[in-house]
Amino acid sequence: MSETNTDLSSRSVEERVKILDKLKAGYPGKILLCFKKSAQGNSSTPNLPPAIMVNHSSTWGSILASLRSTYKLKPEEALFFLCNNQQITGSILISQLAAEHLKHEGDFLTIVYAAESTFG
Repeated sequence: MSETNTDLSSRSVEERVKILDKLKAGYPGKILLCFKKSAQGNSSTPNLPPAIMVNHSSTWGSILASLRSTYKLKPEEALFFLCNNQQITGSILISQLAAEHLKHEGDFLTIVYAAESTFG
């Protein structure tokens, strides 16, 4: 998993296409995931990186495990991730997630996340 500081949400479609093409050329076989903290999450929601590049063949579960260990989340803290208002299952491949949710050139996977305490 490699991090990038690219903020694509504020850019025009043409700029996004140009940036995504450059990233794809530099990182073949990887997909850009952009994270956005939910406005409805609690105050303990960690600040994840704005964007990361991940392999097409990775599962969401492996990415989640990596995020949990990198940000040292407690076992009782549950993270919830949504892509286009649909919860992401752990067994889905990133390539499947991209095929389902990337409809147009210049689109990128925006993942909204929130944390909740599972023990009150």
